[in-house]
Amino acid sequence: MSHKTCENTAPQVTTDNISDSSNTQEMNTEDYHQTLSERDSETAETKRHYREWERQKNELQKVEYNHCHPLNLSVSIYTFLTRSDHLLDMKLAPTHVVLPRCPECVGFCNDNNICLPNSYPLPTTTIYIIAVNMTTNKPENHQRPAKYHKSCVCSSKGIK
Repeated sequence: MSHKTCENTAPQVTTDNISDSSNTQEMNTEDYHQTLSERDSETAETKRHYREWERQKNELQKVEYNHCHPLNLSVSIYTFLTRSDHLLDMKLAPTHVVLPRCPECVGFCNDNNICLPNSYPLPTTTIYIIAVNMTTNKPENHQRPAKYHKSCVCSSKGIK
């Protein structure tokens, strides 16, 4: 029984297999080094994006900036600050933002009735909302700037 297992797992030693194996080994080494190079450049890019995200977040924290959420909000909200329409990916800026409850909701509301203030603190900053549905655990990507709606579902009786 164990002999059969060894036969199944061990490669057959023939000239063809050795040749194929060495070719595969060379290709894998090249792919590996290319992957390392790509990973290093991606890591540097990620760090650059994260530094930019932190800088923008710190700028926003210097001003009065309130989010408010509608009643019965059943999603986790991730907010991303972007410049030049470059969306920071979730893995680049995975800050989980808990939207506080606010008594009045006057300002810009996006299509999900999430209120944004009357004016953006940074004119060049666009705010996108990415919601993760807690039931399906799938992201609902709403990559649209906030729009103005006269009626926005927000109440002082929001989620506590």
